[in-house]
Amino acid sequence: MQLDNPPVVQVGIDFRFDPDPEKQSWDLPVAMPFVERFRESLPCVEVVRAEEIRIEKRSPQGLPERLSGKIRLDRVSAHDEAERHWLEVGDDRMGYRLLRGAKEYPGFDAVLEKALSVLGEYIEHFRPTAVRRTLLSYLDIVTIPRAAREGIELDDYFRLGLKLPEDPFGPLGAFVIQFVLPPKPGFDELNMVFATEPVTDDNDLRFSMRWQSRCDGIDSLDAADLRCRLNSAHEHLVKCFFACFTVKGLELFGSTGSE
Repeated sequence: MQLDNPPVVQVGIDFRFDPDPEKQSWDLPVAMPFVERFRESLPCVEVVRAEEIRIEKRSPQGLPERLSGKIRLDRVSAHDEAERHWLEVGDDRMGYRLLRGAKEYPGFDAVLEKALSVLGEYIEHFRPTAVRRTLLSYLDIVTIPRAAREGIELDDYFRLGLKLPEDPFGPLGAFVIQFVLPPKPGFDELNMVFATEPVTDDNDLRFSMRWQSRCDGIDSLDAADLRCRLNSAHEHLVKCFFACFTVKGLELFGSTGSE
């Protein structure tokens, strides 16, 4: 089924690695030579550091006391001027994501090709022994038009069985719900967080759907193996996405409801 205006605003692919046993300690001088490889296409760089704090446990009458603190490099991100293409590299992890533009939405095929290309550069630079895990993520923003203060029935748009008894709960204001589908033969673990988003100025209702397919036990650096696994994860995620909506819900994205 094709959608004229899919709700996807971001697609990302992340890799977790088994490192080279002789790798250098993770720090900025280790990260930056890799990021510099993409200077022409991703010229804007952001550095994120984290602080690790050791706290002493005290008696019930006393306050905990800080004993030491350490600043470490968490990750380095690089992006283009339009802030659509993002590369992120951390300690034994790397990710690539594409954000929606004004008229272009991020397609899986484009992200997959770019992520595998950057992966080749990562393998050449850091020499990991294997990809241990991949993560395929989607962010969808679903907008439902309505008049000011007009209520809607979620069941008219979603097939997620979200309903509380009117008595004693009253009207539903906001929610955050996580669905976890454990792995089974032929399918990887899939998580989806469904939540309300702030109402826009024109009173439209907005909902986010944050998807993540977690592919474990890969233990390979072969691009063909990774492509196959990610394609399978994507197919399953897309099937689950369509199953979440009624015909009326899919019409929000320019679907006629036909296969």
